[in-house]
Amino acid sequence: MSVRKMVYLDDETAAAAKAAADAEGVSLSAWICEAARSATMESNPAPRSLTPDTWRRADATAHSLGLDLYSAGI
Repeated sequence: MSVRKMVYLDDETAAAAKAAADAEGVSLSAWICEAARSATMESNPAPRSLTPDTWRRADATAHSLGLDLYSAGI
């Protein structure tokens, strides 16, 4: 797999990113990749792939275990 990236960071942001990468013990490049991946995941949540039947089965399973997820605020 080929990866290409070009990133411009102002001095203050570059210093903060470098400090964060150093604190995590990873390269600046790896830290930027992970930050971009996290931002992408947050802006593009997983598609709603659970069907109504899947939700019904999950509710039934939880109920059979004595769990009331709705009252718990889950």
